[in-house]
Amino acid sequence: MKRLTLLLILSVHLLVPLQAQIDSSVVKPGLIRWMSIEEAETQNKQYPKAVMVFVMTDWCGWCKHMMNTTLANPDVAGYINLNFYPVLFNAESKDSIRFHDSTFVNPSAESRSPHNFTRMLLNGKLSYPTTVFYNNDWQFKLIVPGYQAINALEPFLVYTTEYVFKTTAVETFREEYLKAAKADSVFAGKPEMSWMSMAEALKKQQEKPKKIMVLINTAWCNSGRTYKNATFRDSLIMKVTNDLFYPVYFDAESKDTVTFKGIRFVNDGSLGTFHSFAVSLCNGRIVLPTVVFIDTNFDLIAAIPQYYGPDDMEFILHYFGESFYKTQTWEEFRKTFVPVRNKKTEHQFGF
Repeated sequence: MKRLTLLLILSVHLLVPLQAQIDSSVVKPGLIRWMSIEEAETQNKQYPKAVMVFVMTDWCGWCKHMMNTTLANPDVAGYINLNFYPVLFNAESKDSIRFHDSTFVNPSAESRSPHNFTRMLLNGKLSYPTTVFYNNDWQFKLIVPGYQAINALEPFLVYTTEYVFKTTAVETFREEYLKAAKADSVFAGKPEMSWMSMAEALKKQQEKPKKIMVLINTAWCNSGRTYKNATFRDSLIMKVTNDLFYPVYFDAESKDTVTFKGIRFVNDGSLGTFHSFAVSLCNGRIVLPTVVFIDTNFDLIAAIPQYYGPDDMEFILHYFGESFYKTQTWEEFRKTFVPVRNKKTEHQFGF
């Protein structure tokens, strides 16, 4: 399932959402196409993709339960098949394993003896089941021990495939992702961000000059949905955003025509599924989500790709909104910035 055809024109972090319509001719519902770690490594060299290793044993009841529930869910299985090379590994296997030009063996013939590959995978902390995630170049590794229900596993899948690990701590994203999933109850009775169209923001600009912030996303981008339904519903983030910017939400796959600085932008299919306005704001390289900042002269200040948690977003909003970017580097401002956001108040939720 490919959503972009002109890969030579654009580079995009692309994945299929957990609730995607899965082509039954490609993915049999509820069935993960398991492979060995050697097969995953070989296929990854030909077509880089994230790798998920489910570490289990024959005697582990919770391992079997997770395979029969969470990993048998059609949406979860379809998402994993499309976005990962899924590896099923018996932690006590007696087989020799070849991985990254090294050979791993089980040093004991006794039952319940852990394989050396298991020790390497789990950093010596043996617990079953454990799910291990690698990104597509093996540079990122996330170890998630224990049984994971569907809603518990989802944030880790998205965290890996949408490269959130590059910007945000896993617990921060997990918390925000779960808030977004329960937004109706978590934010019940609280105001929502009043997102504008680009045309509305430009009209407001004529009445009262203020910078514009554009959140570029799609309906199928999970970390972008977390931005919109959780991070930008944080009361402080909303206040800072509204004080300093006109907030615009722009669907990167929109079919609407946008006129900006005298140029007419359309989505005519020449850039795959993406709108030329989104591509232009992202400097020709779509990464979802991206937050774009535009000054009062309608010039692009910066495009900040990928997801950032609310603490970092507070910093980012002040840095660009109050024009510190003109006199200080990102690192210099980070050293002196004093956040207002209080992690111990309304921003903490238990899940």
